[in-house]
Amino acid sequence: MRVFALGGTGRVGRVAAKVLAQDSLVTEIAIAGRDLAIAKRVSAEIGPKAVPVTLSILDGPPVLAAT
Repeated sequence: MRVFALGGTGRVGRVAAKVLAQDSLVTEIAIAGRDLAIAKRVSAEIGPKAVPVTLSILDGPPVLAAT
């Protein structure tokens, strides 16, 4: 299962992403946040399943296209 964690760089999202990444059903988890550097850092903390993505809900149509 592939997971898209919008807000995955925040306090709650980061913890949720770490828990999800430990599940054997999850094969990949996109860590999405406004700051790519933070998304990369969180992805590195989570491990090889995590992929950093820069995205903000304020981006509007690109967010809808990503879902």
